[in-house]
Amino acid sequence: MKFTPNSFIDISQTFENKLKLLEIYASEIGDFPFPRSIDSIKSLAIHRGSQAGFRYAEAFQLILNRL
Repeated sequence: MKFTPNSFIDISQTFENKLKLLEIYASEIGDFPFPRSIDSIKSLAIHRGSQAGFRYAEAFQLILNRL
């Protein structure tokens, strides 16, 4: 299934804290262009933010369960 975000959460106020908290997972962070590099994480947050009119955002795909 292709990821098609349709819901965005503004993380502009907490983004710097997110970057600091990522230091806890130092073994999961690599150098750019690794997908979990600080530059990649920041770039994606800026990209998602630009899609939704925010400085930084996280994107989600809400799926309706039609029973």
